[in-house]
Amino acid sequence: MGWHFGLTGLPRAECKNRGAIATALVYTHHLLQNDQFRPRQLRPTVVCLIPAALSCFLTACHHAPAVVNDPRIETAQDQETGVLWASINGQRVKIADVAAQFWLLRAGLQLAYSAPDGAGGYENEGQSLWVYSPGSSPRKLLAEKFAIREVRDASTSRKSGLLILMRDGGLGASHLALADPARGEVFRLTQARFLGRDGDRIRVGFQKEDDWEVLLSGQEVPPSHEEAFDLNELLDRAVIQP
Repeated sequence: MGWHFGLTGLPRAECKNRGAIATALVYTHHLLQNDQFRPRQLRPTVVCLIPAALSCFLTACHHAPAVVNDPRIETAQDQETGVLWASINGQRVKIADVAAQFWLLRAGLQLAYSAPDGAGGYENEGQSLWVYSPGSSPRKLLAEKFAIREVRDASTSRKSGLLILMRDGGLGASHLALADPARGEVFRLTQARFLGRDGDRIRVGFQKEDDWEVLLSGQEVPPSHEEAFDLNELLDRAVIQP
């Protein structure tokens, strides 16, 4: 069992073995009440603490948030998409009937996945992005004209955000978007590539049209110019309407 301690010092794990641990605590309590157990001077204090520790442990386990484990896509032969499954509290759950790729976010508290119902694009390659949290239904955040190749957590100390990196199959150019997981897509740049993040700012490079073929071959081409964007300011923007 993985242990994680918050400010209170109480475990916030999935607690799959909480029954066995509770039994061990009760048995320890029984031993401490035995006169043959030493040291005697510590016994009264420890005996008093065991019930409180047991109560706190079970309470922490009961309120531990559910997380997504072992996500996988089961595809039929010669298919690029398939059914998305995951384990939630030990139970196998079907998340989506059709998914292309997935990304675990926030230590499993969220699962993002792409699907083929995008917004058209080159040879209808556009994809959508969905977000699933245990206990709720998947929500569609955006539909784009490009294929989604990566999703990253772009949260700041003030805002939750997702950075979506895309590529088209025609020119081969990179594109990016930013989404608020609770609202939807708030920012989009085409023919631009993500260069990095410095604190709450992201750096983006813009390329000339002839650069993309060279970049796809594995060679590096410096951007024609760069820009930096503040994530908090972008995540405050209104949702982009389809």
